[in-house]
This record gives sequence, structure tokens and C-alpha cells, in this order.
Amino acid sequence: MSNSVKSFLRGDTIVEVLFATAIFAFVAVSIISIMQKSVNTAQTALEMNLARNAMDTQAEAIRILVAQSKNRQTSINGSSFDKESDFIKDLNVDKNTNVVSMDDMIDGNNQCIDAPADSFVIDIRNNLEVEKSNLNRATVYPRLVYEVDDSNKISSSNNLASAEGIWIQAVKVANDVASTNQHDKFRAIDFHIRSCWKSASGGTPITLATIVRIHD
Repeated sequence: MSNSVKSFLRGDTIVEVLFATAIFAFVAVSIISIMQKSVNTAQTALEMNLARNAMDTQAEAIRILVAQSKNRQTSINGSSFDKESDFIKDLNVDKNTNVVSMDDMIDGNNQCIDAPADSFVIDIRNNLEVEKSNLNRATVYPRLVYEVDDSNKISSSNNLASAEGIWIQAVKVANDVASTNQHDKFRAIDFHIRSCWKSASGGTPITLATIVRIHD
């Protein structure tokens, strides 16, 4: 066999095989990394959307409760009601409430803090009742968790089991105008809605916050 034929039939060297394998591995790892980042981004976006929906629901429940309370008072007195609503009275809102800022929602161990002692949520399935207990850290994302009413855990009841990763704090906003009337000293109530959770995609806990101001 001639030297030209032997050269034509020569196989790849080990160096060439390793080089090709290295290129394939680099491309494969890059694709997997990009796919993982895309999945994490989508997961975070989904969780944030669910958290915002939960916060918006709480905000709307606050507005409904205040409006209902004022309407009841107006029907009783036959005149407009410009004092504190029953809903706010029952909460015993204080001007000295120490509202948790977004910076303080994550502790030194990079974990979400527990809900403050003066916080609450509104049970949207049970006549918009105020719930001040069973406010826990989020296991998945901010939500209200209801008890299941079957063994397959397909449907849930109207019994609130816990609120996870979401809470509300209310604080009175002082009026700039001096007044001798105790109620008139405060022109509004700020409801600070907070949520904090550790995303399934990992990393630093996610925090969201919004304020609902009710002019009472």
C-alpha cells in the first residue's frame, strides 16, 4: 500500500478527539446554563406575579372594609361619617407603630423575618375578617393557605390555616393642623402591606411592599 493511501486512511489522533469533546462539552454546558437561567427567571416572575396578586387582594379588601364600615355608620346616624370607621377602631391603630422597612425584612442570616406582633391579614374567604394569628414565613410564595376538605387535597375549605410571607401593618398619619379633637389629629391611616419569601430559584429572599392610604 502506498504512503498516500495510508495517509488517507489514517484515523483521528487522541488530541483531536479530546479537542472535539472539549468543544462539545463547552457548548453543552453553556446551553444548559442559559436554559437554567431562563427557568429561574420565569420562576421568579411567576412568584412575583402571585405575590403582587395577593397584596393587591389585601389592598382591595382594606378599601372594601373601610367603605362598608362607613356606610353602616352613615345609615345609623343619617349623616356623613368623618370619624374613624369601625374597622379601624377594631384594629386599635397606633401612631407609634414601628413599621418594618424593606431593608429590615431580611435578617442577618439572609432569611425573611417573622411577621411583626402587631401585623395582620384579611381573610378574603370568610367575610373579610381580620386575622392576627398564624402569620408564618413563606414556604413557597406569599399566600393565604386554607385548610383542605378532602383527602386528595384537591379542594380547600373556607377555614384559613395560615398566612405565609405576607402581612399588613397600620399606622396613623398625624395631621399638620392642630386640633383638640382626638380623631381629627390624624388625617389618614397608612396600611403597609409587606411580603417576603425565598424563591425556588434560590438567591437572596425577594421583598415587595406597598402602601394603602385611607383618609378617615
